[in-house]
Amino acid sequence: MRDPILVVDDTPLIAAGLKEVLRSIQSEMQPTQPDIRVEYACNIYTALSSKAFSGKTFSLIVLGSVEGHSPCNTLRNIESLKTEFPGARIMLYTDQYNPEIIDKVEEGKLDAYVHKQEDVDEVRHALTRIFSGEPYLSPLLDALYHTWRFNR
Repeated sequence: MRDPILVVDDTPLIAAGLKEVLRSIQSEMQPTQPDIRVEYACNIYTALSSKAFSGKTFSLIVLGSVEGHSPCNTLRNIESLKTEFPGARIMLYTDQYNPEIIDKVEEGKLDAYVHKQEDVDEVRHALTRIFSGEPYLSPLLDALYHTWRFNR
């Protein structure tokens, strides 16, 4: 993880907390790397259009807020982030549950989907898995998804 992490969230307190958690986890994962940077954008549109992010590369983008909360908007925004920041892994960190988005994790179009009500360790598990090249779905979302699939 040589490139910085970008946190996108419209709530400054949540973004600040995510930044600190990510710094802590990243330093545990790579203790010999002193330059741990986590940058912040208040929304997807800022991340995509601001000159502050233009031409930058990120190892990970944590998407903590999604404008509109519809699966279509979320998936379109994820695709835009992947286009603007090729090679960045994308983790959706939200309180929204949507089976269509979980399908994208299984298809490899989203690297991780973590529910905000889960323990902080789920962020650690997600980072470990996605930086090993594996997708990650947090246990709460996994349980909801399998219940939904069983009942269809």
